[in-house]
Amino acid sequence: MKLPARLEYVFSLTEISRLSVDVGTDHGKLAAALVLSGRAERAIASDVKEGPLSKAEELISKLGLADKVELRLADGLQGLETSGVDQAIIAGMGGELIASIIAAAPWVKESRVHLVLQPMTTMPELRRFLCEEGFTILRQGAVLEDGKPYEVLTARYDGAERACTADGSEIGGPFEGEIAAVDALLSKKRSSLQKRLIGAERNDTGEADTIKRLVAEIDRRLEE
Repeated sequence: MKLPARLEYVFSLTEISRLSVDVGTDHGKLAAALVLSGRAERAIASDVKEGPLSKAEELISKLGLADKVELRLADGLQGLETSGVDQAIIAGMGGELIASIIAAAPWVKESRVHLVLQPMTTMPELRRFLCEEGFTILRQGAVLEDGKPYEVLTARYDGAERACTADGSEIGGPFEGEIAAVDALLSKKRSSLQKRLIGAERNDTGEADTIKRLVAEIDRRLEE
């Protein structure tokens, strides 16, 4: 069973686990791959909608994994407090939504759950949330799928207080992955910052100097 490039990279950043949950599972392929590969003894494929779970159920049944992969209709990580989950994968949704899912599940901190996160938007907001809430970012990577760069990070709660800098939230890194993917991701970040700079200078928001410094930092990395 072949995973799309984005999910294949997400898969590569997972750890060996007893019970992994794939939040917003859609087709169930990632949960199935974790079990088939032995990276997870068992998995939960959860989604807030019944439609995706129906597709996942078909796949899990076809692969004969009904005893290893549990299908669950759930909102985020709700209801999993006592399940024994030691790894949570949340991919394919906005960064602010991912942050809200983690915030609504304080047991993730208590259990020191390994998080694999792949937001489609608002990565700076997600990074800022993780920093402010005492999570340490372990790995950060980039992958290309259909020519578009996607960013993936892993994190775990350690409760440490750390400075939440603009560089850390807006840019991040250092990044793992193929050079083309990393460069494409940095270029995408640069383009977004340049657009913000125009607005900051026009409206005199006070952000212009910070944004210019961030653009310069990205330029430095692209030249390395």
